[in-house]
Amino acid sequence: MGYEIMEFTPQRFLNGIAKKEQLPALVALLGNESYYRVNVLSALTEYVFADIEPQDREIHRFEQDMDLTELEQVINSYPFFGGKTMVVIADEKFFDTGKNGVSEAATKRLEQLTKILADIPDYCTVVLSLAKLDKRLKFYKNIKDKGAICACEPVKPGDLAPWLKERAAELGGEFDYSGIGQIMEYLLQVDAAPLGLLEKEIEKLAVVAGTKTPWTNVQVEQVFSDLPELGNYKLMDAVGKADLMSALKYLKLEALKSRPEPEKLIGGLRSKLKLMIWVLEYQRAGISFAKMVESFTDLKSAQYQLKMVVANLRNGFTMEKLVWAYQ
Repeated sequence: MGYEIMEFTPQRFLNGIAKKEQLPALVALLGNESYYRVNVLSALTEYVFADIEPQDREIHRFEQDMDLTELEQVINSYPFFGGKTMVVIADEKFFDTGKNGVSEAATKRLEQLTKILADIPDYCTVVLSLAKLDKRLKFYKNIKDKGAICACEPVKPGDLAPWLKERAAELGGEFDYSGIGQIMEYLLQVDAAPLGLLEKEIEKLAVVAGTKTPWTNVQVEQVFSDLPELGNYKLMDAVGKADLMSALKYLKLEALKSRPEPEKLIGGLRSKLKLMIWVLEYQRAGISFAKMVESFTDLKSAQYQLKMVVANLRNGFTMEKLVWAYQ
């Protein structure tokens, strides 16, 4: 199929590289997820220089104060010894169009850059690696017409399962349902999954647990240790289960961190207690679990979280205790 005037997901882009699909001279890696931008750029570099000796590879990076005259010279200068050139443009400030619409200066410099990128020589590949680029810009449309765009956006915890399965398969292993559920549970309170850290934890899991049998929630809990969300999760879980000794243990561990975040910790506890209060009120009012799930439209993974709360409320919590703790 090749790379044709469209946006790709990082995995689709990487699959195309692995299949040696024809690559356009202009590639844009756009989005806030640096994990994807770094990994795709690495694979892209290997692809571009696959048949080129190391001494014949030229890589130029423009990360700040990009000079368009210098950029044009680099792109149009034939590399020594007949090799290839890769130009990486990562100057975020250059693409800042201003707060009140696109400024005149931004329009002018983007027009200049568009002209430079309109005719890229066969020996050169230009890669834009940017956290943000306004899709309404004419410059963006030109990239889409002439090159390939890889959308490197963060992954929400609720959408993490396919990524986890792919990473496990790459290492020759697999998660069972409980293993994936445990990881997603750790990340319920965050907006974006920390993919770099997760990848390291999965690699650790493959070494410690092996790959002969699927990885369960028990193995995940034993091996995963470096996720910053993990300590808070375990503390909240202990509070929900009315497990005082575990709660004190994890509270102490949080306090011993080099950079403890008491505001975040207290906010998380209050959110947990508030949810328990609401669920108990709904139960007293005779509202069914299904109706309860429908009511919590803003709650991430509502059915799963509410199921946990209902189970925790069997540990002897009263409304008086919960309100006292919340206050």
